[in-house]
Amino acid sequence: MAASPLVVIAALGYALFEQSATDLLVGAAIVVLFTAYYAFYLWPRRATHWIVTAPED
Repeated sequence: MAASPLVVIAALGYALFEQSATDLLVGAAIVVLFTAYYAFYLWPRRATHWIVTAPED
């Protein structure tokens, strides 16, 4: 079971290695934009946004 994380890391490394630079830049831009949105918009409003409510049973 200890080899599973290594296999996943190797597979991700191979998949990233096979991508074009443009694809990697687009993916990185999406991650950066989401991080900025989360940090500067959602996190300050965490008391009122993304509140998960479950009905009482």
